[in-house]
Amino acid sequence: MKQFSTLLLLLFTTQLFAQVQVMGVITDEEKRPLEMANVFAVNAKTKAVASFGTTDSKGRYRLNLKKNTDYILKASFVGMETFERQISLKEANINVPIVLKSGNKLDEVNIVRKMPVSVKGDTLVYNADRCFKEITRRGS
Repeated sequence: MKQFSTLLLLLFTTQLFAQVQVMGVITDEEKRPLEMANVFAVNAKTKAVASFGTTDSKGRYRLNLKKNTDYILKASFVGMETFERQISLKEANINVPIVLKSGNKLDEVNIVRKMPVSVKGDTLVYNADRCFKEITRRGS
């Protein structure tokens, strides 16, 4: 049992040291940090997501990835263009600052005065006429 524990500990520490950290700060064009921006790394060969995370209140992120591997680093934030860049990891941690440009505008929002669905107790009531009018008005 003692040998098994030692072997397990050795494998765990070997796996721990076989990783590199990719870190940085995500900002907008005016150099303001973006909190809760999404960042993830996709293995360039297998196209599988290797690591993901969100930024903290100062726009900082940190991803743990395997050494000697190529990744596509992607970052996104609501109302901003998606950032994408290929990185090749070697033996050392790297710092990749990201600047997101504004650009993704949201479409118009339609406000409906009377919802076509209402809840009465534990029953959903559908106003079929209202649903039909909404569909035909949108051209579907």
